[in-house]
Parts: sequence; C-alpha cells; structure tokens
Amino acid sequence: MGFSVNWQDAAACRGWPTSWWFPDKRLLPEHREAITICYACTVRPACLNEALQRGHQGTWGGITQHERKIAARRLRLNERTNRAGDP
Repeated sequence: MGFSVNWQDAAACRGWPTSWWFPDKRLLPEHREAITICYACTVRPACLNEALQRGHQGTWGGITQHERKIAARRLRLNERTNRAGDP
C-alpha cells in the first residue's frame, strides 16, 4: 500500500499565523508576506484547487478571494463566448 500525504501537511504556510491569509480589506505587509510564501509553496496548485472547488474565503494558493471571483467571472465569459462561436 502506498503512502499518501495530505497536501496541507506539506504546505509552506504551516506554522505561520493564520490571520496573514485572512486580512480585512487592507493589504497589510503580513498579507504580502503570506502571498510570497504561497508562491514558493510546492502544493500551491492543490491549495488553489481546494479554494476554487469549495469557495473558501481568504487567500489560498496565493490568490485572494476577490481575485478568484474575477478569474471565475472571466472564465464563465470565455466559455459563453466560445460556445456562441461554435457552429
């Protein structure tokens, strides 16, 4: 039987203050540091996927909740545009 590691166990953010990933409306130096930690993390894709699948609040995979909403809106618009262009 193979050994499976939960991606969260390997996350670079483990051990850092959770509040850094859940700032209020202001972009604080700690939040900038959190994003830097995310971008260097080896499990960033799994983290971001988790947020996209479950609609988590806060910063996941180096992307804020607001940025994920914008990306999702653009993706839906692109999908509609592509479908409209299909013969």
